[in-house]
Amino acid sequence: MQKRKKAKEKFWYMALLLPGFALFIFSIVIPFISGIQVSFTSWDGIGQVMKYVGVKNYLLLLKSPDFWNSVGHSFYFAILITVSNNVLSLAVALGLNRAFKGRGALRTAFFFPTCLSTVLAAFIWSFLFRESLAPLFGGMSLLGNYKTVIPGIVLIALWNGLGINVVIYLAGLSNISRELYEAARVDGANALQSFKSVTVPMLMPSITVCVTMTLIGGLKEFATTMAATGGGPGKASEMVSIHIYKNLYSYYQAGYGQAVAIVFVLILIVCGGILSKVLRSREVEA
Repeated sequence: MQKRKKAKEKFWYMALLLPGFALFIFSIVIPFISGIQVSFTSWDGIGQVMKYVGVKNYLLLLKSPDFWNSVGHSFYFAILITVSNNVLSLAVALGLNRAFKGRGALRTAFFFPTCLSTVLAAFIWSFLFRESLAPLFGGMSLLGNYKTVIPGIVLIALWNGLGINVVIYLAGLSNISRELYEAARVDGANALQSFKSVTVPMLMPSITVCVTMTLIGGLKEFATTMAATGGGPGKASEMVSIHIYKNLYSYYQAGYGQAVAIVFVLILIVCGGILSKVLRSREVEA
């Protein structure tokens, strides 16, 4: 009887997982496998004929300055947004975790920009950079300067996405027992020492999630940059995702574009795996 009950529960678990698993297979796995096949061809993305060219596309991308520049832009953006987002969102969460009048309204205010579409956020800040903030930067928009375009995009993405990490950090802070802070205070720890010895170790699971998600999201950056600059000026803000998009849909080099996409996926897996492993090792120590 007990075995039958467990078998029935297992059946329903599998039945509930099946729709999501099937969606994952048809929307992710099958297109990815098809993309690997396309990456070994010279397909233009339109015609029916796919001429096999072996590893030519992979050799071309390894020699392509545009590809390596886009990789550099993606990592530059990802590092800037990861550091700024997590430092600022943690600081905001620490402030909002205290009891004060109007805390609920302030939490809503910080999360509200996250509800806006990426395209709308890009248009709002493009206007602000061009019309309101340009005098602060010598009369030029941050998005129109080769040296400042990526930091400008970081500001847009930071404003648009800060609220998500704030919510995650607030959830982590709410799970830290006040007794730990009281014990640290009894031992003579000041506010900074309590933060280093109590808050950070206990918040490591949240830090792991936020840092990993922000870095991977930064490396995959597409929508904000596409809406704000289209990869310009010139190719100063052309991320890897935009480089892939242009080869697939503008240059009609689908085979090469798929090769870049496959290499990009491998980069994401390696970076995400290493970062997650390093941060999770700190969780064990904590």
